[in-house]
Amino acid sequence: MLSYSIKQILTLVPEAFPLVKQANLEEDYPLSNKSDALASALRVSYEREILGQTVDVDTLEKVAMAVEVHDLEKIVTTITADMVSKHRGRMEKSASVSQAPERYLEKQAAMEAGLSGYKDISSLVKQAEVLLEEAKTLGQEPADHVLRYSCDAWLDKEAAINSLHSRYALTKNDMFVKLAAALGMEESLVPSGPLVKSFCETITGMDKAAGLDWKGFDIYKECLLTKTAATKALKVKVGKSEYPIERIMSIPKHHLSNYLGADVAKSLSDPHTAKAVIESLPADMHHVLNTVIKSC
Repeated sequence: MLSYSIKQILTLVPEAFPLVKQANLEEDYPLSNKSDALASALRVSYEREILGQTVDVDTLEKVAMAVEVHDLEKIVTTITADMVSKHRGRMEKSASVSQAPERYLEKQAAMEAGLSGYKDISSLVKQAEVLLEEAKTLGQEPADHVLRYSCDAWLDKEAAINSLHSRYALTKNDMFVKLAAALGMEESLVPSGPLVKSFCETITGMDKAAGLDWKGFDIYKECLLTKTAATKALKVKVGKSEYPIERIMSIPKHHLSNYLGADVAKSLSDPHTAKAVIESLPADMHHVLNTVIKSC
């Protein structure tokens, strides 16, 4: 029957619907009127140009004669060309989408190649920001270097202060010392956000002005940790004891809820927030949490 083919054709060229809506869709190649002739001619075009099928000669001749009788040659040619063009466009788009993850990995690898020798830090940051957005769109897991240079990472305060002191030793620029002092007010690990991004951009600019970039200085590499690495490094004080936050985060939520309350347990989903919440708990709850940690 014509109905299936027409449905497929109209997904490509919906503007043809008013011209074929009166066609007899119960037959294979109806030719009783102008709508029938056009619908049958489009079906022949669809089968030959898009499906690559062979249409028997008898059918071709009958359809061609009907097209000529109803003076449809020009409109059949126009709609067929549009139909084929849109089909090819969809195929190319589909191929592009299917290859996107592979191309993403290639671009990620190309960026990694730029990490050796002299590094154009500003260029790496721009590449990383684009790759991070692509990774989110494609559902890919970005590499560590993409996370660092896009600042989707945590700042290790101790490493950053040591890096700043090294810069001061070479340049005698007091600004490095002032930045180190300001950084001393922060937690041992500063979560990704505007502060981390601004800090890294500022230091990179100062490095470039002092020619330190040519000596291999790279604040992104020196002091940024991925969330996974930061979680492993982050420690939290519980009473007089200190534990890796990862150990507490691994405790089943129903245990924490039973002993600390549902609200507290719910707030421990993010490592940085968990550290702040836990260290703010009263002494009696620290005692309870110590017991829970040791029993798990």
